[in-house]
Formats: sequence, C-alpha cells, structure tokens
Amino acid sequence: MRRTPDGARLDWAVELPPNLQARIDPDDLAEALGNLVENAARHAGRTVEITGHDGAGTAVIAIRDDGPGIPEDQLADALKRGGRLDTSDAGTGLGLAIVSDIAAAWGATLELKNTGGGLLAELRLRSVDQEDTSKNFEAERGSGERPRRSKSVSARA
Repeated sequence: MRRTPDGARLDWAVELPPNLQARIDPDDLAEALGNLVENAARHAGRTVEITGHDGAGTAVIAIRDDGPGIPEDQLADALKRGGRLDTSDAGTGLGLAIVSDIAAAWGATLELKNTGGGLLAELRLRSVDQEDTSKNFEAERGSGERPRRSKSVSARA
C-alpha cells in the first residue's frame, strides 16, 4: 500500500505481535485485510494504524485511519453489498461487504466504529492455540471445500 498514490502520502504505524495467529485461510485473510487497508488509505487524512492483539481466544486486527469516519446512521449500510457511501471515486461498494462475508464464513466479526478522529475497523477472528498450529482447518462454509490452513499474521506491512 505504501507504493500506491494513497499509501505514499500517508504515515503508516504497524504494530502486530509476531506470534498472532488466527483460524482463517491465508488468502481469505489477505483479501479481507487488503480491503480494509485500502479503504483506510483512501479515506485517511495523514495516518493509518494497523494493530493486533490476542486475548480470550480471539485474535483482533484493527485498522484505524484519521479520516472523516462514517456517519453513525450509515455504519450498517457500509457493510452491505453495493453500500457505497463515497460516490466521489470509482469504488464498487463491495469491499467492506466482502470483508464481512469472509469474517462470517470463519466465525469471525467485523466491527466499524467512529473514533472521533477517523474510523476503526476491527476484525475479530478465533485464535489458534499453539497445539493447533500444525493442523489444517476446514472452512465452516459447509461446502466441502479443500482443507484450510491457519494464518500466522506477521508484523510486516
């Protein structure tokens, strides 16, 4: 993201513990985080923060920007397919809906909150216990898809 026009103009703060792990397919995690980070970069004034922590069986990855946020009465609409709130760019209104769908498929949640100085998107995923790290996990989609792997979230941005 730092190499994109939006990303190059921003200050990035990334603090992810190196051992943060979540039960999710790596490709699904990459798609979800890509959409969240892209949205944050597009709407940020100057700064995007990406943080993570593990607690009570949940791996939390938070993306915070210092942009205008989303009007409270439109937060739920932002998670709906086609729920485009910003019509000034070429977006499709699918990014946050895709993240929400990915989260739901993995028994996770996506929560959007205004922070008074931007938007906070929190992706809450089930943690992986140390004993689980060598196992494969089946997606809870009921479709009989290939076994899915857990993803170790690295501290690189």
